[in-house]
Amino acid sequence: MPNIYLIRHTTPNIAKGIWYGRLDVDVAASFATEAAGILAALSTANIATFYSSPAQRCSKLAHHLAGENRVQIDPRLQEINFGQWEGKNFNDIPRAQIDAWAADVENYVMPRGESPAMCRDRAQLFFNEHIQTATQNCAVIAHGGSIKALLSIVANQPLAAVAQWEIAFGAVVAFKL
Repeated sequence: MPNIYLIRHTTPNIAKGIWYGRLDVDVAASFATEAAGILAALSTANIATFYSSPAQRCSKLAHHLAGENRVQIDPRLQEINFGQWEGKNFNDIPRAQIDAWAADVENYVMPRGESPAMCRDRAQLFFNEHIQTATQNCAVIAHGGSIKALLSIVANQPLAAVAQWEIAFGAVVAFKL
Protein backbone atom coordinates (compact mmCIF):
# COMPACT_ATOMS: atom_id res chain seq x y z
CA MET A 1 0.00 0.00 0.00
CA PRO A 2 1.46 3.34 -0.99
CA ASN A 3 1.53 6.37 1.27
CA ILE A 4 -0.46 9.38 0.11
CA TYR A 5 0.63 12.83 1.31
CA LEU A 6 -1.81 15.74 1.11
CA ILE A 7 0.10 19.00 1.50
CA ARG A 8 -1.48 22.42 1.83
CA HIS A 9 0.38 25.30 0.20
CA THR A 10 2.46 27.61 2.36
CA THR A 11 1.24 30.99 3.59
CA PRO A 12 -0.08 33.10 0.70
CA ASN A 13 0.89 36.72 0.16
CA ILE A 14 -2.54 38.23 0.81
CA ALA A 15 -4.18 40.10 3.67
CA LYS A 16 -6.16 38.09 6.21
CA GLY A 17 -9.91 38.08 5.69
CA ILE A 18 -9.76 38.19 1.88
CA TRP A 19 -11.44 35.42 -0.16
CA TYR A 20 -8.85 34.11 -2.62
CA GLY A 21 -9.90 30.66 -3.83
CA ARG A 22 -9.15 31.04 -7.54
CA LEU A 23 -7.08 34.23 -7.32
CA ASP A 24 -3.55 33.30 -8.33
CA VAL A 25 -1.92 34.60 -5.17
CA ASP A 26 1.85 34.23 -4.76
CA VAL A 27 3.55 32.84 -1.66
CA ALA A 28 4.56 34.98 1.32
CA ALA A 29 8.15 35.88 2.19
CA SER A 30 8.16 32.97 4.68
CA PHE A 31 8.09 30.44 1.80
CA ALA A 32 11.69 29.20 2.14
CA THR A 33 11.32 28.54 5.86
CA GLU A 34 7.93 26.86 5.52
CA ALA A 35 9.06 24.75 2.54
CA ALA A 36 12.15 23.60 4.47
CA GLY A 37 9.87 22.35 7.24
CA ILE A 38 7.76 20.41 4.76
CA LEU A 39 10.87 18.92 3.14
CA ALA A 40 12.06 17.79 6.57
CA ALA A 41 8.70 16.15 7.27
CA LEU A 42 8.93 14.31 3.93
CA SER A 43 12.62 13.39 4.20
CA THR A 44 11.95 9.64 4.33
CA ALA A 45 8.76 9.63 2.25
CA ASN A 46 10.28 8.39 -1.02
CA ILE A 47 7.61 10.12 -3.12
CA ALA A 48 7.44 8.94 -6.73
CA THR A 49 4.74 11.25 -8.08
CA PHE A 50 3.80 14.85 -7.30
CA TYR A 51 0.42 16.34 -8.23
CA SER A 52 -0.38 20.02 -7.86
CA SER A 53 -3.11 22.56 -8.28
CA PRO A 54 -2.20 25.03 -11.05
CA ALA A 55 -2.24 27.97 -8.61
CA GLN A 56 1.27 29.37 -8.18
CA ARG A 57 1.07 29.07 -4.39
CA CYS A 58 0.80 25.30 -4.92
CA SER A 59 2.91 24.76 -8.02
CA LYS A 60 5.89 26.68 -6.56
CA LEU A 61 5.82 24.41 -3.53
CA ALA A 62 5.35 21.29 -5.65
CA HIS A 63 8.35 22.10 -7.85
CA HIS A 64 10.41 22.94 -4.77
CA LEU A 65 9.54 19.60 -3.13
CA ALA A 66 9.76 17.44 -6.25
CA GLY A 67 13.39 18.14 -7.04
CA GLU A 68 14.19 15.96 -10.06
CA ASN A 69 10.67 14.48 -10.22
CA ARG A 70 8.15 15.85 -12.65
CA VAL A 71 5.12 17.66 -11.22
CA GLN A 72 1.74 16.86 -12.74
CA ILE A 73 -0.54 19.91 -12.69
CA ASP A 74 -4.21 19.01 -12.34
CA PRO A 75 -6.95 21.69 -12.40
CA ARG A 76 -9.28 19.39 -10.43
CA LEU A 77 -7.14 20.24 -7.38
CA GLN A 78 -7.99 23.95 -7.54
CA GLU A 79 -9.52 25.64 -4.56
CA ILE A 80 -13.25 26.29 -4.41
CA ASN A 81 -14.27 29.00 -6.87
CA PHE A 82 -15.66 31.77 -4.68
CA GLY A 83 -16.95 33.64 -7.75
CA GLN A 84 -17.95 37.22 -6.98
CA TRP A 85 -16.51 36.86 -3.49
CA GLU A 86 -12.95 36.50 -4.85
CA GLY A 87 -10.68 39.32 -3.72
CA LYS A 88 -13.26 40.69 -1.29
CA ASN A 89 -13.04 40.98 2.44
CA PHE A 90 -15.48 38.76 4.33
CA ASN A 91 -17.12 41.89 5.77
CA ASP A 92 -17.83 43.19 2.25
CA ILE A 93 -19.98 40.20 1.24
CA PRO A 94 -23.72 41.02 1.40
CA ARG A 95 -25.20 39.68 4.65
CA ALA A 96 -27.98 37.82 2.81
CA GLN A 97 -25.37 35.85 0.84
CA ILE A 98 -23.40 34.99 3.98
CA ASP A 99 -26.62 33.84 5.68
CA ALA A 100 -27.58 31.67 2.68
CA TRP A 101 -24.08 30.15 2.65
CA ALA A 102 -24.17 29.51 6.43
CA ALA A 103 -27.54 27.75 6.06
CA ASP A 104 -26.07 25.18 3.63
CA VAL A 105 -22.27 25.48 3.52
CA GLU A 106 -21.81 22.29 1.52
CA ASN A 107 -24.26 23.04 -1.30
CA TYR A 108 -24.42 26.84 -1.48
CA VAL A 109 -23.12 28.01 -4.85
CA MET A 110 -21.22 31.27 -4.47
CA PRO A 111 -22.46 33.86 -6.98
CA ARG A 112 -20.69 33.05 -10.29
CA GLY A 113 -18.66 30.44 -8.46
CA GLU A 114 -19.21 26.94 -7.17
CA SER A 115 -20.20 25.10 -4.02
CA PRO A 116 -17.92 23.01 -1.81
CA ALA A 117 -19.89 19.97 -3.07
CA MET A 118 -18.84 20.84 -6.62
CA CYS A 119 -15.22 20.99 -5.44
CA ARG A 120 -15.70 17.54 -3.88
CA ASP A 121 -17.04 16.22 -7.20
CA ARG A 122 -13.84 17.42 -8.90
CA ALA A 123 -11.76 15.88 -6.12
CA GLN A 124 -13.60 12.57 -6.54
CA LEU A 125 -12.61 12.43 -10.21
CA PHE A 126 -8.97 13.14 -9.31
CA PHE A 127 -9.10 10.56 -6.50
CA ASN A 128 -10.52 7.86 -8.77
CA GLU A 129 -7.88 8.47 -11.44
CA HIS A 130 -4.75 9.02 -9.35
CA ILE A 131 -5.10 8.15 -5.67
CA GLN A 132 -7.23 5.03 -5.80
CA THR A 133 -4.94 3.53 -8.45
CA ALA A 134 -1.62 4.63 -6.91
CA THR A 135 1.02 1.93 -6.66
CA GLN A 136 3.79 4.20 -5.31
CA ASN A 137 3.95 6.98 -2.74
CA CYS A 138 2.55 10.25 -4.04
CA ALA A 139 2.10 13.81 -2.86
CA VAL A 140 -0.79 16.15 -3.62
CA ILE A 141 -0.10 19.86 -3.17
CA ALA A 142 -3.39 21.69 -2.97
CA HIS A 143 -5.64 24.01 -0.96
CA GLY A 144 -7.61 23.77 2.26
CA GLY A 145 -10.90 23.21 0.42
CA SER A 146 -9.66 20.62 -2.04
CA ILE A 147 -7.72 18.76 0.68
CA LYS A 148 -10.84 18.61 2.85
CA ALA A 149 -12.77 17.32 -0.17
CA LEU A 150 -10.19 14.54 -0.65
CA LEU A 151 -10.25 13.72 3.07
CA SER A 152 -14.04 13.42 3.01
CA ILE A 153 -13.63 10.86 0.21
CA VAL A 154 -10.90 8.92 2.03
CA ALA A 155 -12.84 8.93 5.31
CA ASN A 156 -16.12 8.16 3.49
CA GLN A 157 -17.71 11.07 5.33
CA PRO A 158 -19.93 13.91 4.13
CA LEU A 159 -17.99 17.07 3.37
CA ALA A 160 -19.76 18.77 6.27
CA ALA A 161 -18.14 16.26 8.66
CA VAL A 162 -14.62 17.35 7.69
CA ALA A 163 -15.35 21.01 6.92
CA GLN A 164 -14.36 22.11 10.43
CA TRP A 165 -11.00 20.29 10.41
CA GLU A 166 -8.11 22.73 10.52
CA ILE A 167 -5.60 22.25 7.70
CA ALA A 168 -2.86 24.79 8.40
CA PHE A 169 -0.64 26.33 5.75
CA GLY A 170 2.15 23.86 5.05
CA ALA A 171 0.33 20.99 6.77
CA VAL A 172 1.16 17.44 5.66
CA VAL A 173 -1.57 14.83 6.07
CA ALA A 174 -0.47 11.27 5.37
CA PHE A 175 -2.58 8.14 4.92
CA LYS A 176 -2.72 4.74 3.28
CA LEU A 177 -5.77 3.43 1.49
